[in-house]
This record gives sequence, structure tokens and C-alpha cells, in this order.
Amino acid sequence: MNQKSLEYTKKAHRFGRTSLIVGSLATLIYAFIIIVLLKVPANWKFILKGAGNVLILMIPVGLCEFLSIAPMIGPSGYYIMILTGNFTNLKIPSSIAAMQASGLDPASYTEESDVISTIAMAVSAVVSIVIIALGVALIVPLSDVLSSPVLKPAFDNIVPALFGALCIGMIGKHYKLAIAPFALGCILLGTGIINKSLVMPILVLAGVLIARLLFKKGLVKA
Repeated sequence: MNQKSLEYTKKAHRFGRTSLIVGSLATLIYAFIIIVLLKVPANWKFILKGAGNVLILMIPVGLCEFLSIAPMIGPSGYYIMILTGNFTNLKIPSSIAAMQASGLDPASYTEESDVISTIAMAVSAVVSIVIIALGVALIVPLSDVLSSPVLKPAFDNIVPALFGALCIGMIGKHYKLAIAPFALGCILLGTGIINKSLVMPILVLAGVLIARLLFKKGLVKA
């Protein structure tokens, strides 16, 4: 990495960390106003219990996402993704599609892939904000249409359809690597033998080990 790239990376981390701190404070400001300024009583026992339940799930998930995603998209794109959300269903597909359209390999980090990924993440975030704004503006005029019983099955299956489409796309490209982790995930989730918060870390580790084994056996190529 040359000097200019090193300076860019340092600035990206500095600005990204500052943005995350500001974003975190902005997220908590409403609760601060309610509890401190308006003096609404808060039951800290239930608040801490709820926060603990969320952290039990999010700490291993966040760690796995960092280890698997950050090396692929670079620091700038990762900070944008963390700040704006919608990782799996929007930001990562946008980044991968942009890199592939540019002739870059998403699995191999380069300075070019960092730039392309950052642009893709930023454009994706702006498009999301525009669509959300349009949705808020049009939700009242379209409320009768959206609440129609005919559309209810579609809204009930948005998430399975979305992740199913992403899953099929990735499995189609790397089916040999996906078979064993997919089967293991079905077993762990179907039987409920372990806590659901532990399933993702286990599948990530299993996926890495299985990919390494298949590579050594010559069944997949780098």
C-alpha cells in the first residue's frame, strides 16, 4: 500500500469512527429527551434485560459480519454500511454487483474494489432514503390498495422471498461450498439443539473449514 492509499485509509477510519459516534448519539437522543428532559420514569431493570437479550444475539453476529464482510468491501464501504443498515439484503448485493460489473473479484480486496464498493454503498444509501421518503409521502394515498387482502400474502412473504433470492444467487455460483453449511444450518435451526444466536458463528466457521478442505482436495478453485 502506497503513501496516498495509507493516508486515505487513515482518513476513512477517522471519519467513519466519528460518523458512527454521531450516529449512535443521534439514535439515543430520543430516549435521552424522554427520560432526562421530560422526566418520564424508566424501569432500568427491564431496559438492561432487553438490551442484554439483543447484545447476546448481535455481538456474535456483528463479529462474524466484520470478519466476513470488512475484508471484502474495505473500510469506507463498511462504515457506510454500518451507519445506514440493510447489510445482507441491500448493501452487500449492491457492492458485489458493482464490483462484478467493473470486472473485479469481490473475493479479492484491492484499492479499486474499495473505491467501487464505497460508491455502490453510498448510492445504495441515497436510493434507500429517497424510496423511504416516497413511501412515507404515499402511504396515506395508497393505504387502501396496500391493505387489500389480495396483497396480504405478498407482504407476509417479503423477507423469505428476498433472502431466498439472495441465497439462490450465491448458491448457484458456489454450490459446492454451500451444500454442507446449508444442510448444517437447516439441522441446527430445525432441531433447536443450540441457541439461535450461535447458529451464524458456527455456520461461518463451518463454511471456512469446509471451503479449505474442498480446496485442498482440489474440488474447488481459488
